[in-house]
Amino acid sequence: MIDMSYLTGGKIYWDDWRFVPWQSGSASGVYRRVDFIKAGLLGEVGRYKADDYIVWKYEDGDLECLFKNARHQKGLMLQRYIFVRPEGDTTSKSKSFRLGFSGFVEVYQYTPLGDSLKRLTDLTQLIDAAHKYALAHQGELSV
Repeated sequence: MIDMSYLTGGKIYWDDWRFVPWQSGSASGVYRRVDFIKAGLLGEVGRYKADDYIVWKYEDGDLECLFKNARHQKGLMLQRYIFVRPEGDTTSKSKSFRLGFSGFVEVYQYTPLGDSLKRLTDLTQLIDAAHKYALAHQGELSV
């Protein structure tokens, strides 16, 4: 069992970026859904949704299980899962649904304050900030 749930201590970051608690089986962390709107001169050209999952407590097989069982969801273009771990290099896996016309799923492993992939910077910066905040405020009790 990998348990990096001390990251819940960075709640101010998760709330600020509209993440909510999430759990699936033994895996848990936070989740958010983001709407992307493409605009042109005549207004809205396209719209799609993306789900971001930051998973900080999980069993060894959960990464593979979530990747294997990820399915296309109507209107959802991208599902990103970041499994936070105590050490190791950043790794990634991805697959498309119907050649990408029905979306993608991407699964990453990331170590706080480690090397990040450019396409993950938006989430790894949040993880790093929550990591630093949680460690700095470990002994404090929330009221």
